[in-house]
Amino acid sequence: MSKASYQVYRRRWAVLGSYCLVFFITQLLWIEFATIPQTVAFAFGPFADQSLIALLTIEGPLVSFVLSFPFGAGVDKWGWKKTSGFSAIAFAVIGVLRAFAPDLVTLLISQIAITTVGLFVFDGISKLTTQWFPFKEGATAQGIGVLSQFVGLMVPLFLSPVLVNMLGNPLFNAYESLRNLSLIYGFMAVIVAIIFFAVAREKPPLPPEPRVEEKEVPLRAGFSRILRVRQFWVLSALFFVGFIVYLGLTTWIQNIVSSNAPLLEKFVEVYLAQANPYLLPIIVSQSQITGGTVGALITFGGIFGCLILPTISDKIKRRKPFIVLTAIVTPPLVYIIGTMSGWIIMLAAFLLGFFLLSAMPISFQVAMETRAIGPMLAGLAVGGLYTLGNLGGAVGPLVMESLETSSLSYLLSQVYYWQSYLTAVSKAWWFSLIPSAPLILPGAFFGAILFVVVVGIALIAIVIFLKDTRPEAK
Repeated sequence: MSKASYQVYRRRWAVLGSYCLVFFITQLLWIEFATIPQTVAFAFGPFADQSLIALLTIEGPLVSFVLSFPFGAGVDKWGWKKTSGFSAIAFAVIGVLRAFAPDLVTLLISQIAITTVGLFVFDGISKLTTQWFPFKEGATAQGIGVLSQFVGLMVPLFLSPVLVNMLGNPLFNAYESLRNLSLIYGFMAVIVAIIFFAVAREKPPLPPEPRVEEKEVPLRAGFSRILRVRQFWVLSALFFVGFIVYLGLTTWIQNIVSSNAPLLEKFVEVYLAQANPYLLPIIVSQSQITGGTVGALITFGGIFGCLILPTISDKIKRRKPFIVLTAIVTPPLVYIIGTMSGWIIMLAAFLLGFFLLSAMPISFQVAMETRAIGPMLAGLAVGGLYTLGNLGGAVGPLVMESLETSSLSYLLSQVYYWQSYLTAVSKAWWFSLIPSAPLILPGAFFGAILFVVVVGIALIAIVIFLKDTRPEAK
């Protein structure tokens, strides 16, 4: 291919930006309810099914695990613009309509629909970057694309608890608060869909540089080829553990942070909530905002990491050192988040996100630069990584929930909790409204955090086998 047969276009950044907006909305709508579980519960009645509320977040990795591979193949077949455009339209419609969901089941169905069509967006990032960007900008472009995902996660983690308090009473008028919140996010999705179709283009007139492999690879052959590559399985282990850490922490972050508070402080909270029910909205709101802030800091750190580390990786032409460093720092940072409180947990949350989340675009670029995968199997490879990652994202929160009551301090605090409950409550209406105050007591998540730390240590031994790919791509 002659030099005149390829060109790098300035428009590539506008196209990437339009995609980033859709990626942002994908995550915004999915994680909307993660840090306001009590508000969701009160919106649909005092006896709302807690399992259904948990599924509003946990369904994401479950659905993605089943469908990521075929949706990745769909991106390779139909192109990233058509598939992401379809998702943008679906988000606009579902985002507005679900504000009027009459019950938790309907809300859960809307979440599953958002997750399903959102898989096209997840799997499209590598396809876009290979069609518009040269390899020397590959990790940087992937980092910006993934960055928009993390911004979409961070904004509602912090903003949802704040907005439900501003838009109504999150305890006694919770349905109105929840409806107004969903309408705001839904209209944002409408605006994003309009911008995407005005700006996005599938590919430039000329490719950004010569490509070694131009012929389309059949789905079955591509699938078989990817599964035989050791690099793919090492990266899959990274995604599996990474999703356990990230989704496990963000799913339960409010409960984790609340359980880190000193035992005496929690006893006072329990007594006040049971003795005077009118104090409960204040306690719950503060707990949700604190947990949302820590969860947002994890994602905020990821945003900075995606801006910095992939760019450095492109400059020094190395990939493996960044992934190995991520594996090393993850276990101690998780332990700090799960057992301590105050400013140190905030710092640990930021650093965890900085290293852990920025490893994602670098891993995508490693897959792209692996000869057996390459640009033609970009969507399928990313779909495969998300498949294994979402398996971890589904397993992690469930295992953490099963280990929630594993610590001695939690069991002892429960004794005090119920004694306080039975002696302090005197109003009959309080029994009918809330059978037990939604407060998390000390030590509740110590066993769950220990599980995540052990899994993180195992990852260190696995990523050592990763091969640096930059010379191969060159």
